[in-house]
Amino acid sequence: PILKSYSDSIASLDKCRSYGAETIVLPHIGMLPRDFNTRYWELFEICAKEKKEFIRDLQGLDSEEILSRYIEKYWHSSKSDEQPFEAFKLNARLIIRAISQEL
Repeated sequence: PILKSYSDSIASLDKCRSYGAETIVLPHIGMLPRDFNTRYWELFEICAKEKKEFIRDLQGLDSEEILSRYIEKYWHSSKSDEQPFEAFKLNARLIIRAISQEL
């Protein structure tokens, strides 16, 4: 997730992707299958840009309304085994703030 800075997250993506690592280990997930590495970086970039566009389109709304719409779009109860809702909500607030600061 983009918790501190959108531009720093994209820079980190580019730097990490350039290493060409054989193994990628993600917090809360573990090791990715090696044949998924390229797709992982693609998905990271796609999702980051999509979230930036989504949040950009909500600028002008108050922070609670943006959070509510973010939750509506991105939260699914099936995710609760991986991440409790309160943790998702905390991360969502940080993501919204980080992206909004750069818009």
